[in-house]
Amino acid sequence: MKTLFWYIAPLLALALTLGVGCDSSEKVEKSTPPPGQTMQKRGTAQSQEGLPDSPGNIPFIGDVALEKAAVAHLKIQEIDQELQQSIEQTQDPEERQELLADANQRKIEAAGSVGLDYETYKTIMGQIHMNEGLNERFQEKIQSVGK
Repeated sequence: MKTLFWYIAPLLALALTLGVGCDSSEKVEKSTPPPGQTMQKRGTAQSQEGLPDSPGNIPFIGDVALEKAAVAHLKIQEIDQELQQSIEQTQDPEERQELLADANQRKIEAAGSVGLDYETYKTIMGQIHMNEGLNERFQEKIQSVGK
């Protein structure tokens, strides 16, 4: 699994850098972080020298894209909670499948309603889970948009 990750991660980073599947307002920028903030990969700090061109670099996700992901995340959490309650109330496997399909469509629409396609949202969320500094920024966004 780790080997597969190291093959896929650079491709994902490249897709994010090129903005595949998103418009120019939410492209993930590959740049140095704001002053006083370092980029991290798997919990280890990296030098800020030469960041843009060094291999294994995590692309910097801008505030606009991160805020959109935070809003989408809150909406998707609500959908997941509703889905769980609905599934618990039915015993019919076919009805459960329909509920799941409906919830998946609503998740796609929730991400789209804030200007992200669902794949971009999932990619940003994956980066958030792998990067402690990004996760902290994301949690701040969640707090600010959740009010």
